[in-house]
Amino acid sequence: MTTDEELITLINRLREPAARAFHYEYAANQNRPKDVQAVWEVAKPLKAAMDGHPEFAEPFSKFFLGKQIAFFNSHQSINVLRVAQHKGGVEALAWYRRVITTNCAGMRVVGHVHGLLVERRHLFSNNVTLLPVLELPDSPNSLYLKQPQAPRPGMEFPAAVMVELQNIESEPSDVGHKRSPEISEKMRKTIAAFVLSDDAAPTLAETWQEFADPELAFAEHGVVWMSSRHEGRLPSHPANVTDEMLNWVETYLSLSPDVANACEIPIARLNLARRRIAPGDKAIDGSVCLEALLSGRGRGELTHRLSVRAALLLGRSLDERQKIAEDSRKFYKLRSDVVHGSSSKKDAADHEIAREGLLLCLAVLRSVVTSAQVPEPELWELTGGPAWNRYVNPKA
Repeated sequence: MTTDEELITLINRLREPAARAFHYEYAANQNRPKDVQAVWEVAKPLKAAMDGHPEFAEPFSKFFLGKQIAFFNSHQSINVLRVAQHKGGVEALAWYRRVITTNCAGMRVVGHVHGLLVERRHLFSNNVTLLPVLELPDSPNSLYLKQPQAPRPGMEFPAAVMVELQNIESEPSDVGHKRSPEISEKMRKTIAAFVLSDDAAPTLAETWQEFADPELAFAEHGVVWMSSRHEGRLPSHPANVTDEMLNWVETYLSLSPDVANACEIPIARLNLARRRIAPGDKAIDGSVCLEALLSGRGRGELTHRLSVRAALLLGRSLDERQKIAEDSRKFYKLRSDVVHGSSSKKDAADHEIAREGLLLCLAVLRSVVTSAQVPEPELWELTGGPAWNRYVNPKA
């Protein structure tokens, strides 16, 4: 049976070879000098000693919001040696005991954002913070993002979102694994709502969970990222975040759940349409945006119904309504041509139709958001438009 004194003596003896091994921890095998062991090889004697210690012999795990700390000696022996590099054997063993007995922790759920230039942090009403990557608290994940990177579209001015959580109790893994995606989804919806501004189309990229306490972070086994759930290419350029953009997001966040749910697919499709290249592809996703908002319960004669309903929603005069209906029909025809395999020879004209169509999508979406009401397109047809935009013929 291994004693504390034997563990401390062994840890201190392994500090020097461990230091050399950690220096080449992430180097390819062929780049590590032959007289330098891999980290896991250096830690083998410590693993065996911990296996013989009455407190550390049995492997187990703890979960905080679904984030696992695995108390398996095969990799915690490496972490003990890592801590010992800075604090020595006595403190390294004391650290490991503190981690084992921790049952409540502060945590952060963090996400990397493409397509926004953020100059100052902003806390939204749903507890999501938008901030520059360089202002993220240091962690293995954030330090990686803070390194200088070769410029590429959407990445010149990296931004991030973060939700900070206090007093997260250790809990069964299935409980935390259900709660964690809900937080990531809240961050994703917050970022997607920036599409309500004039030309932003940001995406939430990699997300991760991290412990606010570095002591717990030292006990992790590797760095874990959750991949992006966005379709399509990255935004072509970062949009400079303004107060107006932030106000649009806050307006969306203040909606009742039924109105917010009605806007979720339209927001996602308008976001995707803005990141498309071909005008026909823009029209396809933009048409889905309009259909989700204006098709109602029916499924026939979409072109006519969508054009009329968009006109009823947005137009304040007969001329305006006629123009909106015509733009909507052109946009939907472009979509139908692509879906049915028709090729267009009018590239410049198609780009203009797509541009006007996406502006129409934005106007419809904004109107629904500012009204804070679930669309009722069938009722609009019977009453001449929504209650806040009824056209009355001045000649009548």
